[in-house]
Amino acid sequence: MPRLLEKKITASKAGTLLFASIVLAFLILEAPFLNAQELMEVIDARNVLVKVPKAPERIVTLSFASTELIRLMGGISRVVGTTRYVKARPFMIPETAHIPDVGRGFMPDIETLSRLEPQLVITWAGNPGPDLELKLLPLDIYVLRLEFFLPSVFEGEVTVLSEVLGGSATERAKMYLDWINQHKKKLQDLIGNEEVDKPTVIIEHFTERRIAGPGAGAYELSQMAGANNLGYYLGRQSSETEDEWLIRQNPTVYIKIVSPPIAVSEAERQKAMEDAVREVMERPGWDEMDAVKNKRVYALDSDFSGGPRYVIGLYQMAHFFYPDKVPLQLSEDVFREYLEFQGLKMP
Repeated sequence: MPRLLEKKITASKAGTLLFASIVLAFLILEAPFLNAQELMEVIDARNVLVKVPKAPERIVTLSFASTELIRLMGGISRVVGTTRYVKARPFMIPETAHIPDVGRGFMPDIETLSRLEPQLVITWAGNPGPDLELKLLPLDIYVLRLEFFLPSVFEGEVTVLSEVLGGSATERAKMYLDWINQHKKKLQDLIGNEEVDKPTVIIEHFTERRIAGPGAGAYELSQMAGANNLGYYLGRQSSETEDEWLIRQNPTVYIKIVSPPIAVSEAERQKAMEDAVREVMERPGWDEMDAVKNKRVYALDSDFSGGPRYVIGLYQMAHFFYPDKVPLQLSEDVFREYLEFQGLKMP
């Protein structure tokens, strides 16, 4: 081959290789942008502006409330992973039987979670901690923190979630929130707005003698249901107290928030509630407390003290405070309506 032609061919190959190298470098540099998800900005439960994918198709949920609400909005098919706690309670979300388990809500298995290739993980405001974002964001997995346990901000958080899901989820969320607001108005009409002779209440939650105060979902519910909550004087969301202080407050009504064991029968759940009431009634020295003396100690399922079903707990509390005005049957009727909205039936 003539030397001149050989040089031309060599130069041509070199040019091709150079061009290919430039294209490859461009693709590597531009890959995140070419494959980037469309993002939107929302305010999360910490009142922080965060970026999340718009209308994500692959979601991992760490909280039961977020999973239940996504189902309510018609998006359960987008949930590709959830926790063993959510999966252990199939009554409200039967689809979880076929959704992979990523471990515990507060401590998910990051390796398992990442293999599911979600675009978005939904969790609580403070749990897991900020390490979650540090581990997931480099994998192009975004985190949205929403609580859903405080009635005062519930509507705003549901609206945020519906806007992130997009499509028909926004209309489903609006129907649901309208339904809640109608019941809140109905209940207010039943109990009236009189400030005189409001019952006083103390609400015990989580553990024995730990009292709900401002910032707790159950505290807000009791105020909405027409009682004066004595936890106000503690000034904190949750406070450990002594018998002496509790007896001295002498509440009209005493409510124990109970979390029955998961995956139990209705009979077992009911027994857990009755046992909780009996334990409070039999505490030494409590027999002179008005709530105990008049047998106005009640148990409330934690599923109804906050979250998507809080309006049922609202009716139950109103019945505890005003049994002549608010029959217990109303809370059962509301629960049935909620289940119908979810396409489920009463157990």
